[in-house]
This record gives sequence, C-alpha cells and structure tokens, in this order.
Amino acid sequence: MPGMTGLMLAKKTMEIRPHVPVILCSGYRALANSSEIAKSGIKAFLTKPIILEDLAATIREVLEDAKDRKS
Repeated sequence: MPGMTGLMLAKKTMEIRPHVPVILCSGYRALANSSEIAKSGIKAFLTKPIILEDLAATIREVLEDAKDRKS
C-alpha cells in the first residue's frame, strides 16, 4: 500500500462498500486509542502480534453484529 496507511485503506474500502465490516490490525499500539478509528466506522482494532483465538473471536463478533443489524 505505497502512500497509504491501513486506516486510509479502510476508509476508502468503506466508501466503496459501506456495509463491509472492517477489522484493522496494526503493530502500532498508539492507534489503539485513536478517536479517529472509533469514529471512522471500523468495527474492531487488533494489535500485532495477533493471537489466533482473539482474531477468531473478533471476526465472529463483527460478523454477528453485522448480521443483527441486517435483521
């Protein structure tokens, strides 16, 4: 992603497909508390290194939330 951060990519993706739930993963812990992420529409944030069980639980939660919003 030359010239683009993960947050920028997530925002562009959500502009094109607003109903796609986005989980942002980063090695920069400073982003974890960013209010920009909270108000951007990103559904979850994980910091690296990612534990497989945490990733699976986060995906499950985000997809369940998306499913509930459709109902």
